[in-house]
Amino acid sequence: MVRLQQIERALWVLNLDERYLIEKRYLDRASADDMIVCDELGWSKRTYYRIKRRALDKLAIALNLI
Repeated sequence: MVRLQQIERALWVLNLDERYLIEKRYLDRASADDMIVCDELGWSKRTYYRIKRRALDKLAIALNLI
């Protein structure tokens, strides 16, 4: 339970686009693959992967993984 609370707090370091991407890709029960989420958001692949990388980096730092 403690780890879940850490993850919930870490999500607050993300901006809205980053948070939405992470939630849609990893946290929703019916999580979709990258291309489906990319299409849903209407972003180019380049934009999607740039935002995803930035979000994952921020989460890793917030969770003291790097």
